[in-house]
Amino acid sequence: MSPKIDANDTNNSLACTEYVKDIFAHYKSIESKYLPDPTYMSRHPNFNDQTRLLTINWLMTIHGYYEFSPETMYLCVNIFDRFLSSHPDMALDKIHLVAITSLFIASKYEEIKPLNTSHLIKMTRKAYTKEDILIMERLILKTLDFNLTIASVYVFLKRYLKCSGNFDNVQVQIATFVAEMSLYDTAMLNYTPSTIACAAIYVARSLRKCGGDKWNSNLVYYSGKTEDDILPCAKQVYYFMKCFCSTPTFESGRKTADKNYLLVKFSKPEHLKISESIKQVFEQKKRGREQQ
Repeated sequence: MSPKIDANDTNNSLACTEYVKDIFAHYKSIESKYLPDPTYMSRHPNFNDQTRLLTINWLMTIHGYYEFSPETMYLCVNIFDRFLSSHPDMALDKIHLVAITSLFIASKYEEIKPLNTSHLIKMTRKAYTKEDILIMERLILKTLDFNLTIASVYVFLKRYLKCSGNFDNVQVQIATFVAEMSLYDTAMLNYTPSTIACAAIYVARSLRKCGGDKWNSNLVYYSGKTEDDILPCAKQVYYFMKCFCSTPTFESGRKTADKNYLLVKFSKPEHLKISESIKQVFEQKKRGREQQ
């Protein structure tokens, strides 16, 4: 029997309860259609995991500065990776142009007040001209055949958190942190957005030590995934998170290292200082192993 998780939202027109089942069936049907090639960086001789991580961190910083919606960042990274999947010959000195133009396109798709070219020129310290940006915008859109409607980790995360039961704001913040952190990890290109969302919730429930199972019947029903289905992704998330949370800065080749934007963002009170709490969990586990 189907759990009635939307019963309390029947009078909320924004919840679209009469259509939500069809909406998520559609998301599941298209989520694999608009994904990048997970091996694309192997064809870029000068573009590696670290370069991509630094680029995503830079984009996250700009995204946060303008206080854009989460959907904008997920779409931006999707555009960036999909475009580079089709352009293995892209010069390294053009990667930032691709990145900032991806955010430009995503903001125009998702935001009421999107970026304009003057913002981009300022953010890149006049490294690119207005013409450079507009030419790249046309090239990206042509490459992607204007397909920008994707099923992101974010839409699945919101839905599955609602399904998970006995969750609190701490669990929500952990899952949100994990989901956004997944944008940094190249290994996540091997998984679908719904799987990453499930893994984020699984890890959050594990760290939070929620009552009951880490993966319950509601989550199986609505996600269509068993615990065995998501464990490989969850293990990768957990492994990456241990390294990520112990890295406050990233070496970028400049005089000063780049701050880990996501750790700073989630160390603030509005996010319950959740990145600090996660770091403490890993430190306690490390001390426990050393004492054995």
